[in-house]
Amino acid sequence: MIQPTDISDDSATTEQLPGALNIAILIVAIAIASFALWAASNSNGWITILLAATVFSFVNNTIFSLLHEAVHGLFHSNHKANEFFGSLCAAFAVNWSALQYADHAWTERDVRNGAWNLRVNPLVRYLFLNYHHHKAHHQHTNVSWLYLPKYVDYLEHRPSFLSVYWNMWLGPRPYPEVPPGILGKEKC
Repeated sequence: MIQPTDISDDSATTEQLPGALNIAILIVAIAIASFALWAASNSNGWITILLAATVFSFVNNTIFSLLHEAVHGLFHSNHKANEFFGSLCAAFAVNWSALQYADHAWTERDVRNGAWNLRVNPLVRYLFLNYHHHKAHHQHTNVSWLYLPKYVDYLEHRPSFLSVYWNMWLGPRPYPEVPPGILGKEKC
């Protein structure tokens, strides 16, 4: 059962949830992802397989973004529809790990501010349903993807997704020491 997150948010939104739009996007995204999987599975050519894998990776992140909306109770205003379509998204959304890490890498350890509003190509931003405005989402968890750009501080530092992603490949780095008690343990 998908439950909305319980992070308090003082920015109650009055915008209507785009339930019908989310359903339409999901149906199209599932159809494209399914076709890409079929094309890759039934092709002998590397170019077709590479193209199908690329299409799948982008469209499947759209599905993951809709799953993320459902987890926060923002996919649809009807609870049962939110739960049903969220579960459907979960059946497809399998490639989220690098995206999740890039949205949080090297940020402060804070529930509301521990994320980036990453810069990405506008087409990617649309395909990922503004998912890269992740700090705005952390600060306003009850705001749908459709309205997140209104909550982004465009004057603060916003690294590009690619710069964070490529830096992740440089390997682990020491994290600044955490003050005693912040993680529930005293320093030994």
